[in-house]
Amino acid sequence: MPAQVAKGTYDRDANLALLRLYNFEPELVHVQTVANVLIMALMQLPESDFTLLLHLIPENIQVSSDGGEWRSHAVVRQGQETAA
Repeated sequence: MPAQVAKGTYDRDANLALLRLYNFEPELVHVQTVANVLIMALMQLPESDFTLLLHLIPENIQVSSDGGEWRSHAVVRQGQETAA
């Protein structure tokens, strides 16, 4: 993922694999990396990459430490609906 950000490239398959890995190994999750994956996927609109990747985010990332919902995805999803 850092290479994609540095070079401005996007690799959907690599990002899918990363989020799948995070589902199997939740202790490896880096929140900033997940955010970067979602931002890059959002930049691919009107492709459906964002929605696909959003559903692969591990549950431990979707819920913050204080028990509240992870609000960033709702804001991004709203932006996606506005763009459509």
